[in-house]
Formats: sequence, C-alpha cells, structure tokens
Amino acid sequence: MIEWFERLGDVPGITWQPRAEADSRLIGARPVVREKRVEGDSGIGWVDAQGQPLADEWVWRDSPVTLAIEGYFEAPAERRLRLALAALEVPGTRADFSEALGYAQQAVEQQARPDYTLLESLLSAHVQLVLADPSGVVGERRQLDRAGQPLALLLNLYQREGFLREAAGVERLLSSLPAEMRPRYLAEPGPAALIDALEELR
Repeated sequence: MIEWFERLGDVPGITWQPRAEADSRLIGARPVVREKRVEGDSGIGWVDAQGQPLADEWVWRDSPVTLAIEGYFEAPAERRLRLALAALEVPGTRADFSEALGYAQQAVEQQARPDYTLLESLLSAHVQLVLADPSGVVGERRQLDRAGQPLALLLNLYQREGFLREAAGVERLLSSLPAEMRPRYLAEPGPAALIDALEELR
C-alpha cells in the first residue's frame, strides 16, 4: 500500500493553512489495492468515502489530487489558482501534493498582479515537502533533478527581491540535497558569495 495523507497540511513537517475549499466528493477518499491492468500499473486505485471508485475503471487509479486539478490547463488564470489550491485539501501522496504545489506556483506567477506572499508560502511548503522526503516527491517518474526545483525557485525569489540572507539559507538547504536532486540552472554567483562581496566593501 502507498503512503498517503488526507491533505497537504497533514503531511508531517509541513506548515500549510487551507486557501480554498475542497471538493466534497473527494474528501474522505482512500487508496485500495486493485487488479493490475497493464505493465507498470501500480495496482492502486482510489475510492470515495462509501467505497465507490472515484472514476471509471481506466482512470480510477488517479488520486483525488489529480482529479481535483482536472481542467487546469483549459481554465482562465484565476480558476487555475483556485483549482490548484483546492487540490491541496484532498487526499494524495507526497508526489501528488508536489505536483499540485507546482501548478499553484505557476498560477500565481501568471496573475496580472502576482501575490508574492502566497507564492512564498507555496514555495516554503514545497521546500518542506522536499526536505522531509526528497525521493517521495518525485513519485513513480523518478525525475530526481526535479526534486530540488522548489528550493531553487524560492532561492531565486528571495534573491530577486533582495532578501540575500534568506536566499543564502535556502542555498545551504539546496546544497544538502544529493547532487542528482539539484537543478542544473542555478545562477552564479550565489547569495552567500554576494553577501561576502558586500561585506568586503564595507
């Protein structure tokens, strides 16, 4: 059986307050073992609180988080953000929540006037999720270099806004990850080097 949680805020070590109302149909859902259909099938499906499959037999392996995010790419910017935030309030795995956080981050940045306070909260929660279990956030796809992306994005946000000490703290966390989990596109020089250079100018 897989590891799963009722909502993002229930994952140990994650600080997150609800920002959207969850789909009542998906609340109380849980994973169950089912017959494997094809090679690579996890053999896990999701049922609602009454034990009924959440979707038809070919897609009911999709988690509530995945189902909650349906229609994201076709939706206008404001609705994309609501969909992604609501997906964080239904059951899923660490990898599910990582994907939904990524969608929420994209949606914030696509707003006419991005809410950088919300973006910081999303990235901070995503960083906590990665640090708690780096391999858990990449899921079955095993794209290890994606695990460190939230840390790189938070680092870049702090550095862009001039918060160099906060950026340096994230940089240290990023360097603690295995090399294969660190993004390859980090800007140079890093915030710690910039702080040292500024100190030398005093």
